[in-house]
Amino acid sequence: MILSRPFVYFYKFFLFFFLLVLYPMLSFAQEIVIVQSIIVQPYETLIKHIKESYPNEIKRFVLSEYTGKDLVKDIKTNNPSLIITVGLDALRFVEKNFDNIPIISLMIPKINSTKRNVIYIPMTLELEKQILIINNTLPRVKNIGVIYSEETISQVLKAKEISNILGLNLITIKIHKNKDIPKILNDFKDKIDALWLIPDFEVLTPETLEFFFLFSIESQKPLITFSSKYVYQGALMSIEADIISMGKQTALLAEQILSGKKINPYMVSLNPKITINGKIAKKLGIKFNKESVKNAKVIE
Repeated sequence: MILSRPFVYFYKFFLFFFLLVLYPMLSFAQEIVIVQSIIVQPYETLIKHIKESYPNEIKRFVLSEYTGKDLVKDIKTNNPSLIITVGLDALRFVEKNFDNIPIISLMIPKINSTKRNVIYIPMTLELEKQILIINNTLPRVKNIGVIYSEETISQVLKAKEISNILGLNLITIKIHKNKDIPKILNDFKDKIDALWLIPDFEVLTPETLEFFFLFSIESQKPLITFSSKYVYQGALMSIEADIISMGKQTALLAEQILSGKKINPYMVSLNPKITINGKIAKKLGIKFNKESVKNAKVIE
């Protein structure tokens, strides 16, 4: 079969155009997959904003739905260049099975991996940011109680340095055993204006949470926390990382990793989200700096 000269020219032009323009674009379109531990609303919201902020399609796998199935094989079929994990079980699964792929880890309470291919984005705001917000929003709160363990000692020391600069009195007590908490709370009664619950999971357990809420009711001292779920249970205020901001920042970080840019694992700067319990505020006569809480979510 003899091809016409115009067809040959067209074929050569198309081949040249593909190699010069289309092929580099196709080879750059690297695959990202998300592996999440379970389906819960915070995870769903986070993943929604990751997908909306990333320019290409992202395949998602739910670990809890893969009983008896070969998840490793299905992930490898997508030939991912980067994996985003959401939740602790997802991180443990992925880091066990994928050693040579960059991993962005989300929604775990603390760094659980020492592997160099894992980039950790914290699920809570740094204590330094939280203390600044407490100072701005609650001008009458000057003496703040904090109970912590060895797990968070470095963060508490940094927060204490900043509180001293701000003129706040951070009264901190390190615990070695959870059974000491009731006695510490009793000692706090006449010394503090508020109790600040930080993300220290040696201190905060289902059992000890009861002590904190009971202390708040009996002593009429407000609880300041890092998660809005505690505000619905009776805490005055929570200061947490905004999930929308986390999703957008994760997508941006993923793009930078895949483009080969040098990244700083601490480059992600999350926006704060404040939630206030209006009933508790009224009951305790709490006065907020109105400008600082104008964008806060208030529950009644």
